[in-house]
Amino acid sequence: MSLFDRRASALILVLASTMLLAACTLRPIYEEYEGGEYALLYQNPTSPIEQTIIQDLAFKLGRSFTPDYALKLSTTTSTRSVFGVESEFTRAENEATVRTSFVLTNINTDKIIAKGERFSSAIYQSSDQKFANKTAQTDAYQRAAKDLARQLELLIVLAINEQKP
Repeated sequence: MSLFDRRASALILVLASTMLLAACTLRPIYEEYEGGEYALLYQNPTSPIEQTIIQDLAFKLGRSFTPDYALKLSTTTSTRSVFGVESEFTRAENEATVRTSFVLTNINTDKIIAKGERFSSAIYQSSDQKFANKTAQTDAYQRAAKDLARQLELLIVLAINEQKP
């Protein structure tokens, strides 16, 4: 390979790298994002589980400083034993459920465009270790909250798109 070929290859590589890097954008993770076609206002969360739901929705649908729609949530959590057999050698199966009632309102017309109730559950195991049980339960609530956020995302997008002319 001649010196000219090496220089040409190096120049092409530098130009291609520059173009690839120019296409990248950097944005802080926790920046207030004015984005998306859904101008939404979220209520302040009243629990860590509700905060997870709101953060997931804000990440996917955006958060607006000049909102057209307001979303209000009322979230509850519960657990129940799935299999009641417990001994020192077995782990108990439990179900963590997150249930939320939601109201989506058009701020400009003060009209409710969607409301309802949804729930999601996640299974976790418990044993005689209290800290491990609490950690498993918290993880199950988080998994259920993220699933619930996906359900709400679809309902919100559908309701807002039905409102558009």
